[in-house]
Amino acid sequence: MGTRKGLNKSMVPFRKRTLRRRKARTLPRVLVLVRHGESEQNKIIRLAKGGDFSSFTRAYRSTHSSKLRLTPRGEWQAQVTGAWIRETLPYRLHAHYHSPYIRAMQTAGLLALPNARWRERTWLRERDWGEIDALTLEERDRIFPGLADQKRRDGVYWTPPGGESKIRQLERSSLVLDTLARQHSGQDVILVSHGDTMATFLKLLGQLTDAEWAAWHDDPGDNAHLDNCQVVVFSQVNPEDPRDLRDRYEWAGWACPWDPARATLDWRPIPRKRYGLSNEELLALTVSAPRFLPQEE
Repeated sequence: MGTRKGLNKSMVPFRKRTLRRRKARTLPRVLVLVRHGESEQNKIIRLAKGGDFSSFTRAYRSTHSSKLRLTPRGEWQAQVTGAWIRETLPYRLHAHYHSPYIRAMQTAGLLALPNARWRERTWLRERDWGEIDALTLEERDRIFPGLADQKRRDGVYWTPPGGESKIRQLERSSLVLDTLARQHSGQDVILVSHGDTMATFLKLLGQLTDAEWAAWHDDPGDNAHLDNCQVVVFSQVNPEDPRDLRDRYEWAGWACPWDPARATLDWRPIPRKRYGLSNEELLALTVSAPRFLPQEE
């Protein structure tokens, strides 16, 4: 009985098992975000800002935003961006996702990426602007008096009448990242969506607080402007050394391929934030909040 050699299997209460360590899930190795090309809605809004309201027809107002197409310029932007992706990004894309909106579908197809198998995901849709989506700015102010003041007051928490706040959209984008980590850990993935949708990914992946995100939106610099067919690449791979692979996104590359002045991929480091705040740091963030009652002794 001193050795295992003479033991019968029935005499061994537990059989030794080989335990497999579950591999930690991370986000895709590279995540390529692309905004759709110029849509008819983009152009109609731009014309209205210049005083031309002729395109705000009954047919336009009765069409849901999801059905609006690209302009010829938007189609050209998508084609140029696709050529740029094929020539510039050294990645083998494993998964291709698009918003269900027509303008995003057109953009994805016109990128003409080799061997692409596009999959629709509803959670990539544009922010819902509710009852004000097809209204001019003057009509918004007239029909919903005080709306502009509410928007300035509430910031990223503001909700259009019958629509969706930036924070609500942020919540569904967080679910997108959970899905990508579960299904595409270590792979290279492309998402074709919308400006506000991309902005939520920038907050989540850049680990911005709500206050920092609001400041980013208010920044007039190019960082805050996601143009049509803007490309933002989040990478765990060092752009200077492909052998250097990190366990988080350390770099973000920005480019607007159809604009010669912005067509070169501009890599920027993503600051690594210390996890959490001390009690003192947390309280320091509350100092600027106004008081509405006299302080009691």
